[in-house]
Formats: sequence, C-alpha cells, structure tokens
Amino acid sequence: MGRFEKGEVEVYGLSTDSPKALKKFVDKCHFTYTLLSDENHETLKKLGVWVKKKLYGKEYNGVARSTVILDADNTVTHVFPEASVKGHAAEVAEALGI
Repeated sequence: MGRFEKGEVEVYGLSTDSPKALKKFVDKCHFTYTLLSDENHETLKKLGVWVKKKLYGKEYNGVARSTVILDADNTVTHVFPEASVKGHAAEVAEALGI
C-alpha cells in the first residue's frame, strides 16, 4: 500500500457485504484502506462488475474481481476487468504513473 499512499492515491474496496461485516473484516485483517458496502449492487452494476458467473454448472450473479481507476472528477480512466492478485498492484501503479 505504501506506493499508493506516496502517490497520494485513495484506495477503496467495494463489497456486497454489510457495513457491520466489513468493519469486522477490516479489524481482523488490519486493512489500511476503506471497504465500502454496496448491498443492493447499484454501484457494482454501474461499474459493470456485477456479472453472471458459473460454478459447478450453476449460474449466479456475483462480483467480478476488478479494478476501476477514477480521476479527481470521478471519471473512469482505467479498467482492469480480471484483476488477479499476483502482480496486479504493480500493474495499477504503472497505470497511475507511480
């Protein structure tokens, strides 16, 4: 997280979990960034990351692990639709120029 703080970048996570569940998770994992709740999926749908998924032949709706970068005017500047854990922070830092 240090490189993002040095680059003066605000980082947020968006989840379908309740605010109470997110607080418990943040406290347990000692996160230094804010997790936001979107229980009704409104923002997730607008960002295009609430998608149909399939597991063991069953279809369901869920969140596609993604990264969306917005500028100071809240305009989307970059989208990483299939973010994987390995190497993703470096990829985002490069897109931000930090």
